[in-house]
Amino acid sequence: MKGQTFPILFKESISGEKGLTWDLPWEFLYRISIVATVAASPIGEILVAIPVGVALGLDPFIAWLVSIPSSMAPSAAILGLFEWFIRRFPRFSHYFGGRGSRFIAMLGSKRLSLVLMVAAPFAGVYAVSLASGFLGVGKRFSFVCQLLGVSFFGFVEAFLIRLGFSAFFSMMPLCR
Repeated sequence: MKGQTFPILFKESISGEKGLTWDLPWEFLYRISIVATVAASPIGEILVAIPVGVALGLDPFIAWLVSIPSSMAPSAAILGLFEWFIRRFPRFSHYFGGRGSRFIAMLGSKRLSLVLMVAAPFAGVYAVSLASGFLGVGKRFSFVCQLLGVSFFGFVEAFLIRLGFSAFFSMMPLCR
């Protein structure tokens, strides 16, 4: 089906020209599904998903847009499980929640949000969701802080890759 084409892939065309080419939609969806899978995995997340998308020929900002919801889906699931866990096992959860409330009171709301935003892209959404669940941080507050941190970091990463600073991200094993 030569009539079906889809934009936004960068590679060498059949005629030998480099640049923006048109591809079939299932090839584009296949590449997006790989980026979404890497972003949702606990090993890759958004740090690796955007360079993988670029290596597959996607625009960095398309890879960023795909990897944000894929990276945040596990966070919503983990925080939802912790809400169920707190209702099911109140003694166990109050033990950690009591210790966490002192830690949260010591940090304050503004510092806690900054800690969650900075930790989410580097420590990973899985680890930050588990830690905030054990410490008794609110589900919505934790999710919004993680979303802001991951979105900002992913935007900066995509912007730097677009500018040509891919050498900074070549330290990741999947980008070599």
